[in-house]
Amino acid sequence: MARRSRKPIVVLKVGRSEQAKRAAVSHTASLAGSDAVADAVLARLGLGRVQTLPALLETLKLLHVAGPLASHSISSMSCSGGEASLMADAAVGRNVEFAALQPQQMPRLRQVLGEMVTLSNPLDYHTFVWGISHARPKPSAPCSRAAMPSISSSSTSPAVTAAMRPNGL
Repeated sequence: MARRSRKPIVVLKVGRSEQAKRAAVSHTASLAGSDAVADAVLARLGLGRVQTLPALLETLKLLHVAGPLASHSISSMSCSGGEASLMADAAVGRNVEFAALQPQQMPRLRQVLGEMVTLSNPLDYHTFVWGISHARPKPSAPCSRAAMPSISSSSTSPAVTAAMRPNGL
C-alpha cells in the first residue's frame, strides 16, 4: 500500500549487536533477527534504513519537508569547506552521489561567487564576501526540488541555490 501511494518508509531496526538482540528477546520474547537478512530484505523492498533515533527523526523531517528525492544525485552548499567535506564523507556507503556541476551552471556560479571560490559539488561558497555589500550574492528564486534535489547543509543564499540548478537559471 505504501509503495502504491508513493509513501516512503524508513526503518529503524534494533539488534545489530549481541546485547541488543538479547534485550529484544528478554523484552518481547521474540528474536531480533539477523541484521544482514534485515538489510537484504529492506533493500529488496526499497525501504530506507537508518541506524539511530536522531537519524530517523532527521530523515522523517526531510521527507516531510522536501519529500523523497527524485534521483540519487544530490547537491550540498555550505559556507564551510569542513562542512562540505563532512557532507561528501557522509555520502560514502549510501546510495547517493554528488554529481559534477554542469558547464551551464558555471558562468552563473562564477558571477555570483567570484573568482576565489572553487566550483564543485559539494559547494563551499565561503564567507569572505559577507562584509562586502557589492560582492554578496543577490537574492533570486529558490531552487526547484524537481530541477536539482538538494541537501543544503547550511543557510544558503538564494542566488547560489538558483545557480546550482542544472539549467543555471
